[in-house]
Amino acid sequence: LVKRVARHAAPSRWRRSYTDLRSLTASLPPPFAMHTLEELNLRAGVLSARHMAPLAVVDDDPTGTQTVHSIPVLADWSVGELRSVLRESLPCFYILSNTRALPRHAACARAREIGSNLRVAAAMEGFDPDRQLAVVSRGDSCLRGHYPYETDALCEGLGWPEGKVCPPHSP
Repeated sequence: LVKRVARHAAPSRWRRSYTDLRSLTASLPPPFAMHTLEELNLRAGVLSARHMAPLAVVDDDPTGTQTVHSIPVLADWSVGELRSVLRESLPCFYILSNTRALPRHAACARAREIGSNLRVAAAMEGFDPDRQLAVVSRGDSCLRGHYPYETDALCEGLGWPEGKVCPPHSP
């Protein structure tokens, strides 16, 4: 999950190495419980309303987008395409980056480009990218992707100095 957080947060916290599973799980926040699809839609809608812009979900693999319906899934993250979807009255939209299939340097370059294009498109549509734009990086719960490099690159493209919150996956 990528979201802008306070500037004093230490990004190095997420780069710590853990000696065992117990020390890793002890450092994580409590599990996020989601009971129904309606609750998920309501939470996305509330987040969207608070920020006055739809929630942008950047997905690193096509399997994540297979679980959604009635939500636009973009395979084109050009500024023009992003501007078009930002004009719609939606709680969220997905961007299929497919970065898990790429080597790290290419995945980071793509994430940086997506972040930069989101920032430009949001600004062109009248949204403040630092205050109104909310972005989630939906990656693999087993961390088979390019974490934390890809999320760092996405933040860099968005112009955000930092901003990662990593909820644990559901067992």
